Amino acid sequence: MTDTQNIAAAADARAIVSAASAAASREIDKLAELENLQRRERVQRSRLISEEESDAAIRQLDGLAAAPKDPVRAKKLATLEENIPARETAIGLQKRRIADAHAECERLRPQLVAAVLALTEEMQDSAVAETHTVLASVAPPMSHLIAADQIRAATVGDKFPLPTGVSPPFSGLAVVRNFLRATPDRLRPPELSEGALVDAAHKISAAIISQIRGEN
Repeated sequence: MTDTQNIAAAADARAIVSAASAAASREIDKLAELENLQRRERVQRSRLISEEESDAAIRQLDGLAAAPKDPVRAKKLATLEENIPARETAIGLQKRRIADAHAECERLRPQLVAAVLALTEEMQDSAVAETHTVLASVAPPMSHLIAADQIRAATVGDKFPLPTGVSPPFSGLAVVRNFLRATPDRLRPPELSEGALVDAAHKISAAIISQIRGEN
């Protein structure tokens, strides 16, 4: 698939997962509404029962006329007594719906993961290949760094007096090794193995050493 197709597939998968997530959020909001309503109903029922019990006590003491029965309150209380158990059942059902909605999100999520991984894998594979090409191009100059070490070792050795005004040499091999250690294996092309660089350096240095020694 092309990048455009992979991006489109990832966008489609994300839209599906987002829709499922939004549906789960709506179910959670509905549960919050049910639980809030349940709390209000319980408070109201408790208040109405308290009022009924208070009026009943007054009637016991002072007669019916002292606290006449309130049909409106009685009707409200009856409605609450009917609604509250149903509300509890509805809350339990709603919790199961939320669990189902979350399960649907989890079922759909692998599609999004697969689409995104297909996109990023293709991008990274291409980037690694390009990086190999770029890093392979530094193999020749790195071989020259090592070749300079070889020429110096073969002609003047490791210890020598430093002439006035001449900068002290550095180890090309040490520089190369530091670079190779800092380069992840995944990004390093075969041309940048130490063995390949040393072999290439020998091909460079051998001819120069022979010329210095007058062997040619």
